[in-house]
Amino acid sequence: MSHLLIKAVGALFIASSTVTVVGTANAQSLKNFTPGTNLIMSPKGKNPVPGTAMISYGPVTDLSQFVVIERVYLPGWQLVGPSGDHPVRLRFPNDGNQCASTAGGVAAGGFVDGTAVILWPCYNTDDQLWDMNPAGQTDSEGHSCYYFTNRAALLWGDSTHKNEALGIAGGSKNPGASLILWLNFGNPVLHPDQLWCF
Repeated sequence: MSHLLIKAVGALFIASSTVTVVGTANAQSLKNFTPGTNLIMSPKGKNPVPGTAMISYGPVTDLSQFVVIERVYLPGWQLVGPSGDHPVRLRFPNDGNQCASTAGGVAAGGFVDGTAVILWPCYNTDDQLWDMNPAGQTDSEGHSCYYFTNRAALLWGDSTHKNEALGIAGGSKNPGASLILWLNFGNPVLHPDQLWCF
């Protein structure tokens, strides 16, 4: 367990948070459940800078595609989500310790259908936090699969945008498609692009 001091963007305070690793402490690929593909979550290109788009890609070709999944605790401030636990962040240690975030963040309303997912320095703000909801599925390699729903949408979205999941634009099976937020359909057959496994 490690203790970090996190500055919240747009806030007038610094909150002390606790971060613990989910699963293996080693960086790993986050694999998409879509059958017949070998897609993973990846930044677009090597040596990505803040604002780099997140895409589907496969197979693993570079360390920049490895992610560490970390549960974030901000006592007294952060609500437990629908999964019954605190949210996680998706940190890319080989990309300057940047995290998967929604483009524009909360201030720009970055929590509706079609919002792009990008890399951004880790601040543990709502747009960088994800509720990891078990999907009750395993992939072809036996990994457990999850829906990652965005915490900003849960806390700040209107009644139609409270359950926005990480998925692949258009459900594309082709490498290079953008990762976006979209209403969580909760259907691994019709919308397998919204399930991520590790």
